[in-house]
Amino acid sequence: MTRTDGRGCVGYQFGLRPAGSGCDERYRRRDASSQFKGCSARGEEGQVGGVEGMVFGVLIFMLGVLVVANAWGVIDAKMAAAGAAREAVRAYIQAPSITQADSMARQAAIGAIRAEGRDDRRMTLIMSGPLVRCGRVTAVVRYRVPLVAVPILGGAGAGLVASARQSALVDPYRNGLAGTAPCG
Repeated sequence: MTRTDGRGCVGYQFGLRPAGSGCDERYRRRDASSQFKGCSARGEEGQVGGVEGMVFGVLIFMLGVLVVANAWGVIDAKMAAAGAAREAVRAYIQAPSITQADSMARQAAIGAIRAEGRDDRRMTLIMSGPLVRCGRVTAVVRYRVPLVAVPILGGAGAGLVASARQSALVDPYRNGLAGTAPCG
């Protein structure tokens, strides 16, 4: 850390200077209006290095923002897929008949994905399990998340797949299904 002494020469902290480091007359303060003081004359080399460092720092910052945004996109897609799976199972077990159960589950999952602001063409739904009293029905929703999402241009890259699974038991006392309840 440097500072100027009483003569207008740059000294070192605590007034210590290396031996033989006299003040060169050409770097002395010439008049009172000059904003530069002391014996140091700086060139532009230090500023150029600083600008390069700032550009590199901004690039690293932007890369970090993209990574965080992509991670949040995957978490958000996982929550949307969980909501779609939950709605699909609920619609399936409450369907009035076996023939309508698949289409009602698919429509419920599409509606849940669209309600989250997601594209339903990226979603796949797999239903498994029988629609019988006490039967366990499972819905698996998979949603493809693009690698990089640009707000106006859309997504780019194959990306990742967020998936969610939800299961439920069919009510043993519900109307519209044949047979008796084996679960009791």
